[in-house]
Amino acid sequence: MYPVHLYTIADAASTQNQELLVHYLRYKQIRLRPVEVTHVASLLQQLQQFSLEARDVRDVYVGFQIEQIGKEFDLLRISEEHVVNIELKSIHTGDKMRQQLLKNRYYLTFLKRPVYYFTYVYEEGLCYELQGEELVVVEPSRIVSLLQQQLDIYRGDVHALFDVSNYLISPLYHPDAFLAGQYFLNSQQSQFKAKILAVLTGNEQCVALTGAAGTGKTLLLYDIVRTLQQQQQRVVMIHSAPLHEGHAYLNASGFFIFHIAAWRQYIEAHPQWHIDVDVMVVDEAQRLDADVVDHMLALFQQAELSSIFSYDPEQQLFAPQEHAAITQQLAEHVTASYELTTKLRAHKELTAFIQNFFDTGKRAVLPSFSRITVEFFTTDEALAAYIDTLAPQWHIFSAATHFQYDIVTSQEFDDVVVIVDERFFYERGQLRVTGADEAAVRQLLYRQLTRARKRITLIIVRNEAVLTQALAILHV
Repeated sequence: MYPVHLYTIADAASTQNQELLVHYLRYKQIRLRPVEVTHVASLLQQLQQFSLEARDVRDVYVGFQIEQIGKEFDLLRISEEHVVNIELKSIHTGDKMRQQLLKNRYYLTFLKRPVYYFTYVYEEGLCYELQGEELVVVEPSRIVSLLQQQLDIYRGDVHALFDVSNYLISPLYHPDAFLAGQYFLNSQQSQFKAKILAVLTGNEQCVALTGAAGTGKTLLLYDIVRTLQQQQQRVVMIHSAPLHEGHAYLNASGFFIFHIAAWRQYIEAHPQWHIDVDVMVVDEAQRLDADVVDHMLALFQQAELSSIFSYDPEQQLFAPQEHAAITQQLAEHVTASYELTTKLRAHKELTAFIQNFFDTGKRAVLPSFSRITVEFFTTDEALAAYIDTLAPQWHIFSAATHFQYDIVTSQEFDDVVVIVDERFFYERGQLRVTGADEAAVRQLLYRQLTRARKRITLIIVRNEAVLTQALAILHV
C-alpha cells in the first residue's frame, strides 16, 4: 500500500455518486467508508485555518491495515523525524477513543521513532491528542506543526515497515510480556474469549478450542487461563508434550502446568486432587491416545469439573488412526466449540507455500515467496558443510528424525530449516512418503514447517521430483 494526497480523498467526498466513490477508494486501496471520507474533508477544513499547505498532507497512508492481524489506522504520515497518526470519529465515543490510541501506541512503537496520536471528532470539530495516558483537546495547529516538521517522508509500501511477527507474542517464549499483559487479542480471539468465559460460568462444561498452527490458539488459551486466575479460579493445565523453560517460568509465576505423565502420577498420589480445582485445561489434545482422553473425561465428570480441550485438527490429517478421532470422541461431551480460522503467526507466504507443498492443487497466486529459500544437495558431505555455515538462529529439523516430534510441538522459531530426503514423492498432487510410517513422517514435516514465524529454508536432498514441485510453487 502506497501513500496518497489527502486532497484527492477529501475532494472526492463531494461526489453524489456513492458507488463511484467506493470504486475509487478501492482503486486507491483505501479502507475508509464514504462517511469517513467526509470526515477527512472536515479535518482538512480545520487544519487549513492554521496555515496548512498542500504539501503538508501529501504521502499519507489512509486506511492502512496490518496484514493478518487486522489492526487498522485511519491516517498515518511517516517520516524519519516522527509519525503522525489521526483516527476519525463521527461522534465522541468516550474512553473508547483513548483505548484505541493506546492500542495504536502498542503497534506503532515498533517503528522505533516518536509517534503522535490524535483523534478527530467530526460532530464536534475537535482534535484530541493522547498525552501520556490521557486524552486532551488540542488546537488543530498542533497537528499542522507536526506535519510541517516532517521532512524526510517515507513513500514506500507501508507493509514493509510492519513485521507481523513483532506483535504475536508467545506465552511460552515471551512469558514476561505475556504476564505483563503486553499484547492484544484480535477480534476473533476476543469474541471467543468472552464466549468461553461465559460458558465456563456453568457447571461441568466441556469446551473445545480448535485451530491450525499459527491461528493464535496458544495465546488465547493461556490468556483465558490468566483471566480465570485473576477471577480467583484455580486452573490446572495438562500438556501432552514435554514441558520446557517457558512452562517452568509460568509455573513459577502462579500457573499449574503438568506434563500428562506427571499429572497422572500426581492424581494417583493425591486422590483428592480435584477439591481445589475449578477448571481443567488440556493443551495439544490431538496427541493423546483415545483411552487417555476417555480417562480424562471420566475423571472430569466424576469431579464435576469444567474443562477446555485445545487441539489442532489439521495435525490429525496425517496422524495414526488412534489419534485422529479426538473430534468425534469429544463430540458427545462438548457443550461449546470454537474454531480459530485467522492465520496470525505465519506470514501469508509461509502459509501458502506449506499448503502448496503438501497439495499442489492448492496453488496460491502470490507475487513472490521472498521468505522461502530452497536448496538442493546430492551429497551428504556438501549438505553437512552447508549446515555448518548457517547462523545460530536457524533451527534445523529433518523429517526423518522421529525423536524431534516432541521438540517442535507448541514451539515456534523465527527461522526454520527443514531437510527433505529421497523418501518423499508426489502422487496425484499429494506429497507422500515411502514406508510404513508415512502418516507420522508427514505429520512431523507439517509440524516442522509450521513452526516458522519469518523464514523457511527447505533443503531437498537427492530428490529431483520434489525439487521440481518446490520450484514450481516459487514460480521458477
